[in-house]
Amino acid sequence: MEDVLDLYEQPYDPKHPVICFDERPCQLIDDAIIPIPIKPGSPKKEHYEYIRNGTCCIFLAFEPRAGKRIVCVKERWTRVDYADFMKTLSLRYPEAETILLVQDNLNTNTAGSFYEALPPEEAFELARRLEFHFTPKKGSWLNMAEIELSLFPSNAWIVE
Repeated sequence: MEDVLDLYEQPYDPKHPVICFDERPCQLIDDAIIPIPIKPGSPKKEHYEYIRNGTCCIFLAFEPRAGKRIVCVKERWTRVDYADFMKTLSLRYPEAETILLVQDNLNTNTAGSFYEALPPEEAFELARRLEFHFTPKKGSWLNMAEIELSLFPSNAWIVE
């Protein structure tokens, strides 16, 4: 916990940005019945029935000091998807020497995932640029990306 809190106290440094990462699985839902239109003085009426159109996973990186967010929606949540997102994140910060990455200690959230998705030289370079800082068990609320994702309903994304 102290490690993550210490990172948050550090002054902004574009050569070593602090970036929080989290992911969230979501259901893709649609209305089963067309909602009754809103009328003046009356709230929108929705039916309890819905159609489930599958699932997806939202990946989010949040840089609190700069107010930047990178969001990506993937079909699933695998080591390869994680590696792909981290590569995208790294490319968005070409000036950074090291990216200080705050994340939970999930089995996919390791440098080992890079070797499943990238050539060894590229995986090594990406692992070298990222410095992992894990939130403690039962302390994922310390991850500001998790706080950002909590602003969205966890399982109700409307498909249009």
